[in-house]
Amino acid sequence: MATLNRENFANLLWPNYTKLIGEGYKLKPEQYSKVFKVLKSRRAFERFLHMGTLPPWRFNNEGNTFNESEKVEGPEVTIYMKRVDNSFVITHEYWMDNQKEAMDGRVEGRGPVELGDGLRKKLEEVCANVINDGFTKIGYDGVPLFATNHPLAGTTETVSNLAPVGESAITNDNMEKAFTKMRTSQLSETGYRLQVNPDTMVVSPDLQFQALRVFRSTQIAGTDWNDKNVLPSIKVIVMDYLNPGIWFLKDSSYENLVFYWREKPIFNHIQIQNTMDVKFYGYARFGVGYINWRGLYGAKIGA
Repeated sequence: MATLNRENFANLLWPNYTKLIGEGYKLKPEQYSKVFKVLKSRRAFERFLHMGTLPPWRFNNEGNTFNESEKVEGPEVTIYMKRVDNSFVITHEYWMDNQKEAMDGRVEGRGPVELGDGLRKKLEEVCANVINDGFTKIGYDGVPLFATNHPLAGTTETVSNLAPVGESAITNDNMEKAFTKMRTSQLSETGYRLQVNPDTMVVSPDLQFQALRVFRSTQIAGTDWNDKNVLPSIKVIVMDYLNPGIWFLKDSSYENLVFYWREKPIFNHIQIQNTMDVKFYGYARFGVGYINWRGLYGAKIGA
């Protein structure tokens, strides 16, 4: 008869724990991956250099050499990879006294389900904080992600992607103004119109139903008029870790909010030296941030 030891009790638990970790991660659907572009990285950081777009073609005369334009260099953005991890321990005594609970993953509220769920919550929190901090934290171009004065490298003009206080509430009129401003005033580094066209609205939980009323109503929301609601039908995404009062519009054709996997989650177990106990752990590395403010327009109501 085999002797029960720390190695084989861990091996007995591991197949079911692998399943439970996955179930824990999937307790709620991912939100961040619907808003951030998920990419792969092979380095400790990713660097992005802003370049001004080439201007439109110019007329030329017969026999002339080709028109030539120089690209303008803008600011540089760096996204650093960071490590996250967590673990829990099952003691030999706990296993001996509570084998059914241990096999089922019920380890005093700190078992495999919580390990998987904890990773997903961390990813949601970190991504949401890029937006939460986006109204105050200085970014790569010297102003926050959402600001009234984004500088351009090839011109003295500045551009706003922050809704004025008087236009921050989610109403039909304000959304029409936001759509128009995105299409007409978002410019390249050299000052050319980019034809931004939002297809997604992201909101904090407290704004979910107001956003749905505005974008899903057949008639103009909140009025007794018969005027038809002519706002485009766009996706409305709620990010549960956004601070109250935050919303923004997004053109998904622009690469702006990015998430880089450096090392995707690794789950395993190890024996703890000089004990009869086993540690179950999870580890990952990723980087998150924004590399462009273009294609985004938002507000923090009450700020």
